[in-house]
Amino acid sequence: MTDVIDKVEILDRVDGDLELLLELIDLFRDDSSRLISELRTAVSREDAALIEQNAHALKGSVGNFGAAMAYSAAAKLEAIGGTGDLSEAAGAFGVLETEIERVQNALASYAVEISNENTRS
Repeated sequence: MTDVIDKVEILDRVDGDLELLLELIDLFRDDSSRLISELRTAVSREDAALIEQNAHALKGSVGNFGAAMAYSAAAKLEAIGGTGDLSEAAGAFGVLETEIERVQNALASYAVEISNENTRS
């Protein structure tokens, strides 16, 4: 099984700046929770445009962390919203919600790992 996040890609994106990385992890936690909540509402209201918009934003966020499975799930939901055929939206949202939770957990663990390394240094 592949890693949920790509630590090498993440570090490369922030040029090794661990403080910046910790800030981005905090921002992701807040933004992804908000976007998931908005997507849940959009799916229940069958609002295709809002599904597409929020899935797109979430796709960009997870892309910053090399989270391939979450990225793919967000892209699928974005495409569903784009077509307007929402017959698979609830299922796709469920997959995305699970993947976002996995990314959040992986990033929380990574933040602890970074913090522990910083205290040893």
